[in-house]
Order: sequence, then C-alpha cells, then structure tokens
Amino acid sequence: KAVLRYPQVAVVGPNAGGKDWNTAVIILLWLQLWDKAKVIIYGPTYRQVADILWNEVQSRYYGAKVSLGGQMNKEPNSGYQIDPDRFAIGFSAEKPITTTGFHSPHLMLVITEAHAVEQPHLDMLKTLQYETLLLTGNAFSNMGEFYDAFEKPESSYHAIRIAPEDIPNVREGRTVVPGLLTRTDMERRKADWGEDSPLYRASILAQFTKGTLGGLRNIEGCIHGEMEKPLAGRKYVASWDHARVMDYNWLLVADAQTRRVIWSDRWQLDDWDVSK
Repeated sequence: KAVLRYPQVAVVGPNAGGKDWNTAVIILLWLQLWDKAKVIIYGPTYRQVADILWNEVQSRYYGAKVSLGGQMNKEPNSGYQIDPDRFAIGFSAEKPITTTGFHSPHLMLVITEAHAVEQPHLDMLKTLQYETLLLTGNAFSNMGEFYDAFEKPESSYHAIRIAPEDIPNVREGRTVVPGLLTRTDMERRKADWGEDSPLYRASILAQFTKGTLGGLRNIEGCIHGEMEKPLAGRKYVASWDHARVMDYNWLLVADAQTRRVIWSDRWQLDDWDVSK
C-alpha cells in the first residue's frame, strides 16, 4: 500500500525478515498495474541483486497462480520484459549504469541493501524521474540517507520497520514460513552476541544503533587516552580489517615500540580498490 501512496518509502527489517519476498511481489505487481511501467533495481553488489532479490522475483513469477506474461530472464541485467514499455531490470554498484534512457509515467526505483549503497550512487540514481522510490535494508549503518529515513523526523521518507513479532514464525512460535526468522534463531543470536549488543539489535530487532557492529565492537572500548600524530623517525604498524558491504572497514595504527594504538578509523561502503 505504501509504494502506491508515497513517493519515497524505506523499509528496515531483521535478517530473514521477508523484505526480499515482499519486494519481489511489489516489483511484479507494479508491472501489472499500468500499460506503461518500469522498475529499475539497484544494489551494492551484483550477487545481492542476482542471487537474492532477482531470485525471489523469478520464484514469485514462476509460482504465480495466473500467467503474468512476458519474458523472464535468468540474469537481472537482462531483466523481465512484458513489452518495450513494461519491464524490470537490475544493476549494481559493481556494474555501473547510466540513468539516461529510463523514462516512464510509472517508474519505480528499488534499492536493495540500501544501508550499504554509497550516497553518490544514490544521488545518481535519484536523477531518474521516478514515481516511487523504495529503499529496503538492515539497520547495519548509522549514517547516510537510509539511516536518516528512520532516525530523522524531518525525513521525506515514509518509513516502515519490520519487527521480529511481525514475522509469522516469531509471532506464532512455530515454522509457518520456512526460511524466515524463528524464535530459536533469535535465542541463538542472543546467546552468541548478547541481547544488548549492537549486532543483535541491528540484525534481529531491526533497530539502528550508534554502537559498533560486528566482531570488532569492543575495539573502541579498549582504546584509552588521546590519539597521537605521527612522529618523524618512529616506526608504526598498521592493520586493516577489510569489509565489503555490511560490516565496517577498520584501520588501526600502533607504535611499534610502545605497542600503543595511536590511531583508529573505521569506514563503510567503499569498494576494494577505493579502500586500498
């Protein structure tokens, strides 16, 4: 209902919360509503677009109770086409696109894993004359437009949060839909990470947190005192933990003699070449 009512919609949910299933249904529905309609799908990596969301699109298409018509292709960059004025096509940050040439009176832009899409890419995509923009993702970032959609009251997005209790398996205490989050999954993650950990709150409760996510969440708590500027003649050692999408890149610099950390920085979203 929201994508038909609001020009910009953002949805955050737990892992295995049904976001991609619902998004696939919305994509197929959009193309059935008008004689001229297009859907542009975008994600931070091609694997996420192809193996996750596009896989759901294909499953919903072939599982439909009535024929939806058109040609469904295996790869999202080949798309699903009903006719030249009605199609869905998918791209990623790894395979950049130009936004010129995509015009329709009913154009929907779908950005999956929106928490991991860099702002310049999002700005480029928003130059499309879309009717509806749909962002979906997890609460894995504490910066950017997706985060602001939920955390800033002045945001222009209609924000929807899928809570664990909204998921049938959790709500009913049994497996209603195989593959979705269960109470057992929640208890396991709670035991692994702790109920108050940023990772549990983000991936299970779909709650944004200003704490550090992932296995390095205790690093900040172990750094004491003020950071130091580099001094000529001293030897330093740097260590870098690389993350592709959901986690943070983390750079630590230590004085080789005192073994004291003198600099720490973390960042998110840059690709491998940019990070290097």
